[in-house]
Amino acid sequence: MFKIYKFPFLYLCLISLGLFLSTLSYQSVEPILITVIIGNIFLVFLILFVKNRQELIFSFFSFSIFIFLSGLASIFNNIFKSINNDEAFFFLSSIGNRQYLDSVITNFDGYGAVAVWTFFYNLFYELGFSKIPHIGITINIVIMTFSGMLIYKTAEKIYKNDYQRINRLFFLYPLNGLILIFAITHLRDAFSFFLISLLTFSWINFITDKKLNDLFFLIIFNIFSFYSFAYIRPEFLLIPFALILSFLASIFFVNKDKNLFYFRGIKSVAIIFLLSSLTVLWKLDFFYIINQAYEGYRLLNESSNSSSSLGTILIVDAILPIRLILGSFYLFIFPIPFWAELDYQSLYHLLKFFNLFYFYFFIPLIILSFYYFIKLNSFKTLTNYFLLFSIIGFTVSVALTSLETRHLGQFLPFFILFSLIPPLKNKIEFFNYSKIFLIFISLILLIHILWIFLKI
Repeated sequence: MFKIYKFPFLYLCLISLGLFLSTLSYQSVEPILITVIIGNIFLVFLILFVKNRQELIFSFFSFSIFIFLSGLASIFNNIFKSINNDEAFFFLSSIGNRQYLDSVITNFDGYGAVAVWTFFYNLFYELGFSKIPHIGITINIVIMTFSGMLIYKTAEKIYKNDYQRINRLFFLYPLNGLILIFAITHLRDAFSFFLISLLTFSWINFITDKKLNDLFFLIIFNIFSFYSFAYIRPEFLLIPFALILSFLASIFFVNKDKNLFYFRGIKSVAIIFLLSSLTVLWKLDFFYIINQAYEGYRLLNESSNSSSSLGTILIVDAILPIRLILGSFYLFIFPIPFWAELDYQSLYHLLKFFNLFYFYFFIPLIILSFYYFIKLNSFKTLTNYFLLFSIIGFTVSVALTSLETRHLGQFLPFFILFSLIPPLKNKIEFFNYSKIFLIFISLILLIHILWIFLKI
């Protein structure tokens, strides 16, 4: 594998070029000064949390990629005026626009993210800076860099010193189109993604180390995430409980002789917890809320330009069982046709278009991981069961509601970590990946032919 992390000079070039583009687009040196100030604060916290050189290099690599692309983002935002409605809403709310801020306060939708952004906008304003979007975007970049570091730490927990496998994250994380959307746009997704990354790390840390202090931190992080979701993305409130279900299901399936968490009566506990959870969800009208969310996204989809896509024709308007099965599959090949997201004047849609091709290479790796998981008992670990059940659960939840790839992207930590299962250390493994890739691409072509047939 090309060891890109061995070229620190590349990081400095990326950061310098990104800041040059930002300075050019804003016609001011403020982006440089803002990045230096926030960057130094970030560096202090980074040094406190990293435990080895590999984590530090990975964090700087991710940060440099994000800063470089934020320069391109500033060109799109300031010259092509490509900020979408959601970005404009959160930016205007954060700088104190009363009309938008009142909506955030009333609905509590993204209030936590707005509060953090507002603090930094006001701080830099007091220091004599203008309230430019670069401030909020740089905060998102720092958050996504820390999220990446948590995912890297989690991979180290699973694979110990197998850095040939762990270092695939240098490509899998910062080059993902959805990750880039969270990092370099003025959206709240960076905050919720960080919380999910934190939950993922705390669960895997507990599963792999099995120490009492790890359980304590797991409980603390779950409580913190639960209350934070209420202020950032309320529809994610149940994620901590969903992860408990994934953990219990994992214990249920793992061989008890290899499972330190197994105890007599675990099946009864799992069934009681599941029934209790379903009862609570029923009392909270959760299924009604799911249906209302689906209806809202369906109406939004019909009013958008994507209403002629294959997703609308076959899935969005389908009955629930079909939407559940086909929708879960469609999320990984969205959109059909692939050029539906292509918009040269919108950074957001360009990144989603880039992510589509990323997924064309990434999904075969997930399939290969699943093949290894099914075929080899050595990979049927509690950790991999936990990741797999989380992937299935969150994919189904997105398929039943928004059918939006960006929402699925919030759960990428589980996908990325699961994709590390294949060692990819010999030609046979790469050959197996190549076969799956060719079959997958052939399937994509057939689906496009079906779309053309339906349009005729």
